[in-house]
Amino acid sequence: MFEFDKSIIQKFGTPRSFELIPYWTKQPTMEGLLVESSLTAPFHYINQAELSVKPRGTVAGWKVPSRDYEAAMKHLIYFNISYIMASSPEVIADLNSDTRVEFLNKIEPYYFYEIKGPHNYVEVMKNKPYRYIPEDWIWDMREWYLNADNVDNPVIYDDGSEGIKQFEEITKEQLSDVPGNPFNAGGEVLSEIVEREKIEFKTTAIGVPHLVKVSYFPNWKAAGAEGPYLVSPSLMMVIPTQSNVTLYYGMTYANRIGVTLSMAGWAIIAVTLILNLAFHLKSKPGLKKPDE
Repeated sequence: MFEFDKSIIQKFGTPRSFELIPYWTKQPTMEGLLVESSLTAPFHYINQAELSVKPRGTVAGWKVPSRDYEAAMKHLIYFNISYIMASSPEVIADLNSDTRVEFLNKIEPYYFYEIKGPHNYVEVMKNKPYRYIPEDWIWDMREWYLNADNVDNPVIYDDGSEGIKQFEEITKEQLSDVPGNPFNAGGEVLSEIVEREKIEFKTTAIGVPHLVKVSYFPNWKAAGAEGPYLVSPSLMMVIPTQSNVTLYYGMTYANRIGVTLSMAGWAIIAVTLILNLAFHLKSKPGLKKPDE
């Protein structure tokens, strides 16, 4: 995550220059494709505004809050963001006095910091989540997200699934200040392997909801767990039914229908071309023999 300051970023040629970070560092970034297409995008803008002295402002009608360093740190940790690039004296001072981060390097005009911690993508939830039937999920989750203390009290998108009926329902009026509901169950995640289209982890907390800090998308499927479910504001939750769990990027019914129709379309085109070619070859007059 980098502190936004348009006057500084434009010196690199374009305000989108930091989208190239993964090409040179092999490290993921919150810029680029994630901002363009992910369910997480609106909340990324909130995170960046909370960190920045000069945020980019309202994006497509999505008003961002003013700078709030403590809220920013809670949100960055919630999203498993490991590194921060800061440029303003105010943010640098906050980071230098924060024991949760470690200074790494300085390359003008940026100071580089690492948020300390295990940086796990999968965690056992400390509090029982609530289920919520949304009117508009993104805007409703904005209310939940603007209170940074809510990150300890997640909310599940109630799509009617049997697996989440065990959880208490919450109302829209409660989203801005969700009450804590601690688990008594123990357990921990022993290991995790995160790849581009697959997440594997081993846990001792079977039957306990796990937060997966990856943006939700319908194509994600789970083996060895119930879910994945959409959990506030844009991440995934699974409930393991065994110790070894795998999340993989599969196909939805819409994908299968689309592939089937595409294949049928190509087949029709191929048959049409073959029949058309055969017709022209058949109707073409033969060559006459030259006079002897």
